[in-house]
Amino acid sequence: MTLTAPQPYLLVNEGRRTRVIRHWLALLLAAMLIVSGVITLHYLQQPLLERHAFRQTQTALSAYWMLRDGLQAAYETPVLGAPWQIPFEFPIYQWLVVLLVRISALPLDAAGRLLSYLFLVACCGPAFQISRRMQLDAAAPWIFCCLLLSSPIYLYWGRTFMIETAATFFIFAAIPHALDVLAPRRNMRAAMICCIFASLAVLQKATTAGPVLLVLGAFWLMRWWRERHIDRKRLPSILQAALAFGIPLLLGGLWTHYTDSIKLKNPAGAYLTSAALQGWNFGTLQQRLTLGTYEELVVERVLAPNFGAWLGFLLVAAALVGVKNKAAKVQIACCGLLYLAPMLIFLNLHLQHDYYQVANALFLIGALAITCVTWVPQVSAYRYVVPVLATLLVLLNLAVFQGKYLEYLSNDLSVASNRTLALADFLRRKTPTGSAIVVFGNEWSSDIGYYAERKSFTVPRFFAASDAVWRNPEKYLGGLRLGAIVVCRRGNASVEENAIDHRRVLERSRMKGWQLDSVRSCDILWRSNPGGGTS
Repeated sequence: MTLTAPQPYLLVNEGRRTRVIRHWLALLLAAMLIVSGVITLHYLQQPLLERHAFRQTQTALSAYWMLRDGLQAAYETPVLGAPWQIPFEFPIYQWLVVLLVRISALPLDAAGRLLSYLFLVACCGPAFQISRRMQLDAAAPWIFCCLLLSSPIYLYWGRTFMIETAATFFIFAAIPHALDVLAPRRNMRAAMICCIFASLAVLQKATTAGPVLLVLGAFWLMRWWRERHIDRKRLPSILQAALAFGIPLLLGGLWTHYTDSIKLKNPAGAYLTSAALQGWNFGTLQQRLTLGTYEELVVERVLAPNFGAWLGFLLVAAALVGVKNKAAKVQIACCGLLYLAPMLIFLNLHLQHDYYQVANALFLIGALAITCVTWVPQVSAYRYVVPVLATLLVLLNLAVFQGKYLEYLSNDLSVASNRTLALADFLRRKTPTGSAIVVFGNEWSSDIGYYAERKSFTVPRFFAASDAVWRNPEKYLGGLRLGAIVVCRRGNASVEENAIDHRRVLERSRMKGWQLDSVRSCDILWRSNPGGGTS
């Protein structure tokens, strides 16, 4: 199997028209940098309460306590009670956010958003390296970058406080060096660089990097199988592959084992180990056999909104059938495989979280960029068809973004209109600094604790001992003073469950030293005795 095309299709000879095309694509990319940058900067200080506030504030919560207590591998995410450490990913992104805050004096929310966007833009660098390795036309990486920065999924999620773009950049940066490892000649330097970037990617987010490494490792095994012999001359190649693809996966496994051992020390964290979540992460056979699963994941989330309103999909499908160059077909098919692999492996994770496709949608964008410089010139003699088509795809992407995602950005997120911010404002005013809170009815979302600037036990429904938390909440707070108990109406709970919570609130409110207030359909029990104090 080859990943290298024999020659570029479009920009072979330098000439006036070639320079026009180069300048056209460069201006288009500059325009998309401006558009994406303006969107990022305009909403830079927006609270992390748009889509998937659960995950955004969880990442931000870890960074917040790192700013206060210092950097550590077994970092605190104080949302499930004491002990406060429930690490998931290795905190590369959080450490960089903390560093950015300290050197720039940016607010934490803004620093996290800006860093995420910078990682997205940084993906353009590996795109040019990959294009050179694959001997693609010089226009291909420019088109890829324009489509990347105009795709709604990246325009929106690329400026959120999440690890997605960091993990995507690291694994994308590993690919050009992985291609060197896949080449017949020895290249231990490439294997080492690939190992570094791939290890960072796996540690940052295993579900992003793992499938890519598995696919690349499978390509190497296919080449090795064709040769079917092992001798001294083959050993360096085997060592290269082990270094490039095996070591990162090993490090990821060791980190997962370490984080599981930390989580087991937390009563609620024990529900979140890799073993406990294994079935949930991978999904079920029924999901894999249901057509609607792929309609939602492939069609509704990626193809329709990010592929130029279906135009891109039609182009790629036509190229797979009609492109004359066999190497180009292989390249497009490989991009499709890298797109599908993460979803096929971690199916339920991708179904439950529509931001997960940040990790793999760029491979389909790569397939479209290859199509634009291989098949499109083959069917049209018009010299400027490629830049015109790229511009049209970009404009269609922006139109979809305005229609689908812009409303999420324009929501009013203020204390007057948002429940989380209203609760957090109340808790900051009424509870002592350094106290902790207990929250019922908010699953285990970090949003209230993060904006209240309080460590919390936000009791999830999966936690079987919730009755014990009601009887003795201080037991789960690691010696911190209990400042308040927040009880929000559970929309997915039965009437009886909500009635039990309401009765418990009333019983505690009659106890000495407690006061009851209500904020946006949430009851707040807070200590009003002089000994409890308020800040």
